[in-house]
Amino acid sequence: MATGGVILGRFGGTPRLRVARPGFDVTDPDLSDQHLAFDSAWPEILTVLDANWNLATGVSTETWTYNGATINRYYRSVSFTPLPWEPICIGWHRDINGSGQVWYQQTVCSSHTDHCTFRTLNTGAASAYMIFANRLTAVDPREADLGGSHGVLLGNHPTRGPGLYVSRKGADVLTCPDADLRFSTAAQIFQMAETGAVWGTPYNANPGGTAVYKITQTINLQGSYPSFPPVLLLGGSDISGIWGATVTWLSANSISVDMTTSTAQAIQYIIPAYDPTYAGGADTVATPRVRMDADGGLKVSKRNVNVNTASGAQLLLDTSKSVLHVQQRVAHDAITAFTGSLSTDLTGDTAGPPLGFYAGYRYGRWWCAGGALHTAEGVIGTVVGLPLPSPWGNEMAAWSGVDRKAWSIWASGHSTVSFRAAIVDHSATYAGEDELYTGPATTGTSTYTDFGSATVGSSPPGWGTAQALYSAGGAASVLRVETMADTISGKAVRAYNSTSPAVNELQSTFDTAGVVGDCDILVGFKMANGADTYPLQIMFKWGATTEFQVGGIRCDVSGGIAQNSRIYYGYNNFTNILIVGGSIGSATHNVGSYGERLYPWAYDTWYWMRMNLQGGYRRIKVWPRGAAEPPGWTLAFVGPGVTNGRVGLHMDGTPAPKAYVDFFSVCAAGRPAWGPV
Repeated sequence: MATGGVILGRFGGTPRLRVARPGFDVTDPDLSDQHLAFDSAWPEILTVLDANWNLATGVSTETWTYNGATINRYYRSVSFTPLPWEPICIGWHRDINGSGQVWYQQTVCSSHTDHCTFRTLNTGAASAYMIFANRLTAVDPREADLGGSHGVLLGNHPTRGPGLYVSRKGADVLTCPDADLRFSTAAQIFQMAETGAVWGTPYNANPGGTAVYKITQTINLQGSYPSFPPVLLLGGSDISGIWGATVTWLSANSISVDMTTSTAQAIQYIIPAYDPTYAGGADTVATPRVRMDADGGLKVSKRNVNVNTASGAQLLLDTSKSVLHVQQRVAHDAITAFTGSLSTDLTGDTAGPPLGFYAGYRYGRWWCAGGALHTAEGVIGTVVGLPLPSPWGNEMAAWSGVDRKAWSIWASGHSTVSFRAAIVDHSATYAGEDELYTGPATTGTSTYTDFGSATVGSSPPGWGTAQALYSAGGAASVLRVETMADTISGKAVRAYNSTSPAVNELQSTFDTAGVVGDCDILVGFKMANGADTYPLQIMFKWGATTEFQVGGIRCDVSGGIAQNSRIYYGYNNFTNILIVGGSIGSATHNVGSYGERLYPWAYDTWYWMRMNLQGGYRRIKVWPRGAAEPPGWTLAFVGPGVTNGRVGLHMDGTPAPKAYVDFFSVCAAGRPAWGPV
């Protein structure tokens, strides 16, 4: 795979600064946003108008009456030079707990053209906030095609001196004001210092009384952050109360997350790479501050700091880290007496749940909050947002399902509301190959089979039956070898059943690979023509007879017609199962999904499917046989951790074929599973 690189010049017909993440070819015009660290052609890059991690003065009280009730709101206000729009802002209540630890709760905030307000619990606590300088939720009316204007300058600016400067789309970098610069060596750009995700499981925090379900999760960070910055936290669903989750800094490299919810969910977190105390300006001495190379990408250091020796905290821009930028804008205006939901197609190419910023218009202001958009079908990501008449609470929620839509939901009883959302690239659950593998795929580190030595009509050697499920009077499914001319070895396997019982599923484990933990799995498969809801699933870390996790392809079946083909991660949870040699009884099971994404797979076509498992992270990609393996991942998600176990296949077995597999490979050595791809 080509290494990362930097382009400073004309690309795609326009002057551009374009930097690829390590491991990807910056000259590829089809490279997705996931694999770019920076591109001056992005419509909006998240630059910061103002930020403060510890504002401790100036608490005001706002009071209004609704339905006979008096509502008080304690807040701080931050003013700025008027903008042509109301900016998106994020606010946190900041305090010190009884153990002397810094803790944050994300709060409801509101924005105006010349100031933003940030709610706080009381008059004695501090606030942290961030106000973005861009018009994130609507197109900047001043934007135009770059045309003949100068968009990028690396050199001596006529008024700003030597440095690197990138202007907004349509603005001339030589003459535009500071507010129109998307990047400048005199100011910081918003980046993610560290991202990640964990799976949280609720527990009853009030045993013996009225149940209160919470998730409490300790996260050990890779970096160290002695300034204890606020944390962008993206919960999955039904976070209760008017406040978001609480983040407590246990140490400079460890945080605790607490949220009130009864739903197990993935929790994404982002540590911002932004220093609100930094004051830019000209260097006092000649200092090398810009560095470009194929391995390190593009780095720009703070004033008076040599870029060749700068630490991560001394860099204004480091393109080995992601730069957040707006990928899609969503707007619904002046909705009268609206009580339902609104749907907007998501057009962006994100492997995992993207970051979303939201704003809703009520009471003469824009109320802003941050939240998560989920790729799991039916999973709701609650945004702790606007004041409700009764008198406070969650008013807006959003999710993206398998149909790749963003939904906004409003409580009833509002006369006129408006909604804005900025879908921001990229997901905290995403990782590229350079972050997963220590080297290329090798046969020596992989355990694999192409079934070439197996006997036709029999089960393949090295495979075991974990469970064979069948209905009363039916036969058990088996994994059977069959001759196929278009396969790698001339043979393939499928689940086979001589009858057609209602339950005919087969769990088959690749015992040759043994018990594994983190691993990479490569499977060659083809779907036989015919409708089935769960045609093929890779079963991984199977360690119990009643529950395991799976990833694979699926579709909707209505009237015998398969539609909405997609890739998914999920689980199977069986109850009253019928095991070979066991008693006859009812057979029921529950199939659930952690994450899904549409993928138009076709019948009678050979594909490769690669799955990577690292802790709670699950990543999967599918591509047609004969095509190059795509960079990055088609779907990335986080699920509950499971103990080490075996990997294998979960398939339906009937007299007629449903799915064929002609290659199966496993690597547990931190490399890609080898295969003839």
